[in-house]
Amino acid sequence: MSVDPATKSHENADMTAFTVAGREFPVETMFGDDRPRGYLLHAEQDRYTPTQAMKRAAALYHEHRADCAVIEANNGGDYLPALLEQVDPTVNWRIVHATRGKRARTAPAARLYEQARGRMSVLSCCSRSWRSR
Repeated sequence: MSVDPATKSHENADMTAFTVAGREFPVETMFGDDRPRGYLLHAEQDRYTPTQAMKRAAALYHEHRADCAVIEANNGGDYLPALLEQVDPTVNWRIVHATRGKRARTAPAARLYEQARGRMSVLSCCSRSWRSR
């Protein structure tokens, strides 16, 4: 599961986004394709304070039995893992720093869908629209 935290939590701030993804290795090859398949299991976004965001991350981690919570720590978010440990010390986490824009980072996932290797099994997302910058 991943967390893309907003840097602020006021009414006009960007939203914090959460996604949960999974991977499957086919037991039988279909049409000679035995490559792993990716699944988007859950996605949501809303405005949260940092503590609320880490509580939501911990809840999603346990709800989906995730292996790890991946937290993007750009724009001063390096404190979030410490906050997550205070909220729930049982959550395994990893921190990442984005070095490219959102469009470049989403390109690999888009290619999986173009190759019919990505699946959306459940998408309980986005009652509010995502804003591209």
